[in-house]
Amino acid sequence: MILACSSLPETYCILNFGRKVLEQTGSGHFACLGGYYADEDKVLILDTARYKYPPFWVDVEWLYRSLQSIDSDSGLMRGFIVVSKNKNRLELFNQMPHVLKQIAPNYKILGKSLNDISLDQIKQIIK
Repeated sequence: MILACSSLPETYCILNFGRKVLEQTGSGHFACLGGYYADEDKVLILDTARYKYPPFWVDVEWLYRSLQSIDSDSGLMRGFIVVSKNKNRLELFNQMPHVLKQIAPNYKILGKSLNDISLDQIKQIIK
């Protein structure tokens, strides 16, 4: 998802993350994913509250943890939304669990290889 949203034209990811997990003030927040730096496994967050938080880089693992935090108003886990004008591209994201297993079997999510995670678990992670 990160690679696709940071490299495919007209494909964007809107993140709903917990600020406290990232040691920022406030609670939940929405911002756009701006890019990915593979050498350091970091994601660029284009914060919408520029007066308070300029764009910043965060480790993918910490971003993932912040997306898993619970929204105190709804009681639900935070997450992300992928938006695109291209309907075919959005269909790709529906197939993401199967694609991940094929193209990135050695990628790790919170220390676990994708080979050690079931398709149902991957669906829950990217839901």
